[in-house]
Amino acid sequence: MIFEQSHNGFNIAVNNSHVCEFYQRIPMHLAQLVEVKGDINLESVQVYAGGMGSSMGFPSMGSNIPFGQPSFGGGFNAGFGFPSAPPIISTPSFPMGGGVPSIQSCRIHTGSRIFVRGFIPPGASRFELNLLQGYTDSDDIAFHFNPRFDVRTIVKNHRRNGQWGQEENQPFPSYMPLMPGTQIDLQITCNPDRYTVYMNNSLIAEFYHKIPPGFVMALQYKGDITVTGVGQL
Repeated sequence: MIFEQSHNGFNIAVNNSHVCEFYQRIPMHLAQLVEVKGDINLESVQVYAGGMGSSMGFPSMGSNIPFGQPSFGGGFNAGFGFPSAPPIISTPSFPMGGGVPSIQSCRIHTGSRIFVRGFIPPGASRFELNLLQGYTDSDDIAFHFNPRFDVRTIVKNHRRNGQWGQEENQPFPSYMPLMPGTQIDLQITCNPDRYTVYMNNSLIAEFYHKIPPGFVMALQYKGDITVTGVGQL
């Protein structure tokens, strides 16, 4: 099912066929959340920047972003300084993280980019991002990214068959504004031989593959971070 915003309302399609339209009564910029309820098993919700084009039976509304682009819930537009490729955009209806582990499905390959926007609360000690080979906290980890504010160190590692590898530690770069009480934009890029991590467009960490990236199935984030947006290109 697709809801497309036009200049004066919404077009609705089901299974690629236009079924109805609804004229706008309330200014769209006032909308903040998507609510889904009733007799439906919801698999995913995605919000696309720009129109879906005429392939859905609607008049062309602008750039045609392919439906079904790999995603696990969002991305950020070029205004955040990230690449200008057509993103999927999403903001959760409530903050995620805050010490409660959260896992979101994703599939990555060489060239994949994962984006995380979040807030580091005052008094934060550490948080972590994990690329998992499954969907549970006990699954193997292809890349463990763990900034520790109490010792100003970034810890990188992997976990295979339940056993952690050798930690790779590096001090916080002097130019990295990663500190409690700040908002951050992180990008993890999967390169042929390593992961690179950018924060606010500055390279802050690298980690060479120990586990082939094709086995990654999910992103996990937990610890002292409130995640407000996640995405993949």
